[in-house]
Amino acid sequence: MQLRLPQYNPLQLFTANNPHEWYDNHAEKLFEFVAKKIALPLTVRLLWGFEKTPALSHFDSTKIANVSQDRRFELKTVEDVKRLADDMQRFRMLEFVGIKEKYWPERFLDWSKAIPCSEDITVCCNINSKFYSNDFLDYCLRVSTSQIQTGYNDTPIYHNISFDFVGYTAMIPTKLKYSNKFHNLSASIDLFDKNFISTFTDAMFYTTEWSLMSTWYDLQKSIISDCKSSVAISFIVVSIFAAVILKWKSITALITIASIVICTVGIVVSIGWEIGVCFNCIF
Repeated sequence: MQLRLPQYNPLQLFTANNPHEWYDNHAEKLFEFVAKKIALPLTVRLLWGFEKTPALSHFDSTKIANVSQDRRFELKTVEDVKRLADDMQRFRMLEFVGIKEKYWPERFLDWSKAIPCSEDITVCCNINSKFYSNDFLDYCLRVSTSQIQTGYNDTPIYHNISFDFVGYTAMIPTKLKYSNKFHNLSASIDLFDKNFISTFTDAMFYTTEWSLMSTWYDLQKSIISDCKSSVAISFIVVSIFAAVILKWKSITALITIASIVICTVGIVVSIGWEIGVCFNCIF
């Protein structure tokens, strides 16, 4: 996958209420059928037990890396399972989620409490029984996967060679809708950042179930970040040259340049000019 700017000027010439230019940028705002077509539900994929790989490019799907286990996440005691169950209950009860069905950690606790135990049973999986021990938990977790009906593609994850428990994943559909507009999409992502926080701290991260949505968000966010960085670097370079060449007049020169930039940006924003990001070619 390669990215490049369009061959024509990506700066809009007319204000955003003109439907005859930059159709992709305006379609979602001006045409209802387009908004409904684009507005796919935002679905979140939660993942515990694996480390992030931030060094990889967001936009190059051919760059991959080996998965690394995050050993800060573990389910060795009933308290650990309850923490995970509390996380999932809190997530599914969020206002923009509203899921009534329980996830696997919650169902495991319910399943466990219904298991009969006695002195004759070698391994007791009832966490409320006096015969239960945390030494039995790993066995009970494995047994539960074949007896508990799961939903929303949530499941514990085991190593394919050692068969050790390494993580947990769950899908959470939300009531939020996808949007090409960065303002709308970033509002949803900010909502995810504020609410999808696990008690296992950094041992959990999330992404959108459809990776193209997060890729599009990362692209727009990087453009904004790069613009801010380029402006800051430009001012630093200009300041250095002004100090060397203009000496004491450099302060006046910098104030003048800053005023021109601020006024220009203010005019561009006030008349509704935008960067036509939708016309970036991704192929």
